[in-house]
Order: sequence, then C-alpha cells, then structure tokens
Amino acid sequence: MEECIEEQQPQSTHSPGIVHDKEMLARFIWRSDHLAEDGSLTPAALPVRDFLDRSRGGLSVARLDYMTRKEVQERVDAFIGSTGANRIKGMAMAETKTIRSIRKNSARVFCVVDDGQVAFQAHAVIRLADHLSLTRSSARRVREQLIRIFAVQPGD
Repeated sequence: MEECIEEQQPQSTHSPGIVHDKEMLARFIWRSDHLAEDGSLTPAALPVRDFLDRSRGGLSVARLDYMTRKEVQERVDAFIGSTGANRIKGMAMAETKTIRSIRKNSARVFCVVDDGQVAFQAHAVIRLADHLSLTRSSARRVREQLIRIFAVQPGD
C-alpha cells in the first residue's frame, strides 16, 4: 500500500520539488504558550486540528535547505506582520526522515509534502497519511511524538 503517494511527485509548480528525507524543516514559534518553561514545544505549537481536519491542509513548515538566512528573516518578518506578534519566540526544527519514521501499528502516520507558494517557495506541510484515520485521543499521542522530534532554537 502506498502510504504517501503525494510525496513522490511535486505538488506545487512554485516549490523546488519533492521534500527529501535529509531536509531540515522548521515551524516558526510566535506565541508564548507554544513553549514550555524548559524551552520545549507545547501541544499548542502543533494543533491536532491542523492534521486531523484534512481541509486545513496540514502543519505548515519551512524547508530550511531552500532558504538563505536573509529569506528566513524575511519570512519571520512577514510572519510577525501577519500574526500581530511583536517578535518570534523561536523556531522548531526537525529532519524530514524523522517525521516520516513515526508509525502507528507499523503504518506511516505523517506525510511531508511540498506546498510551495508564489511568495514562499520553500513552504511544505506535514499531513496525516491518507490511509489513516485517528481519533482525537490517538492524534494527541502521535502529536506527542512530533513534539519530541522538534528541537527548538530560541528567537532573538
């Protein structure tokens, strides 16, 4: 059974192509409640609804391998402007292969798919695999695995 067929071909004409296992992905952290006192992610940083509700598209991430430092800063500035935050709290990073390695009953849980946009070509999403249907309780458990995978780099 093909668990993540959309990973095998580019999904956006604006992206640099499929997301490879060795790529580093980042999720911008802009709210205080996204970080625990020890600097780790909280569940609020990775909302279950973003991967349970397929119409939401998935968890939005940046493909760092396709961004310069300047582009990361520009993306952070744009992100701050669109969210009303006064500064970025940090960036949570993980390798694609590690995200793809999460399993439930030996089946892949997450797909990592290119989703390049005109103004943000290095955009990708972490989606629930199509064959999988999770209860909210199961979704919270796999989210805990994602939380452990992402390493947080504090903001300025």
